[in-house]
Amino acid sequence: MTSKFPIGKIGKPHGLKGYAYIYLNEYLKHYSYSGILAEVNENEIYIEKINKHLKDRHLVKIIGLDTIEQIENYRGKSVFLKRTHLLELNIYLPWPELFIGEALMTQDKKQPVLSNYYVSIINTTIELTLDNNVFLIPYDKENFDFNGKNLRMNKDLTFYNPIE
Repeated sequence: MTSKFPIGKIGKPHGLKGYAYIYLNEYLKHYSYSGILAEVNENEIYIEKINKHLKDRHLVKIIGLDTIEQIENYRGKSVFLKRTHLLELNIYLPWPELFIGEALMTQDKKQPVLSNYYVSIINTTIELTLDNNVFLIPYDKENFDFNGKNLRMNKDLTFYNPIE
């Protein structure tokens, strides 16, 4: 299980107040990152806030980075968050990438492994693997729930047909 995940990449500085563009992972654009401990190049930083900007872009303000020159030192570098912080930021269902490679519990007590996920305009679909069978299941509250630590499937796996 990976303990750190990249949430985005710092872009060019924006304005004179210590903001920079950040290119966030599509799935993570709606989380609130205020006061969260993050890591860039193995250096700990604190995110003061991330604001939505024009054309679905975002700006990040990192505590202690107040000049264009300071931000330029971080430009092009990825921002990492610990898995535990990402689970705490969860709005409804957590980012599925946090569970890749893990077995999920189903109502019929089977334990398929989350092997991948796909994000489209319509929804997010996760790929579960069990006994050389692959299942594609919509990632929503009807099919999954999260108890703060574990992701669980609300239905029997037999409810879905494997991909042939």
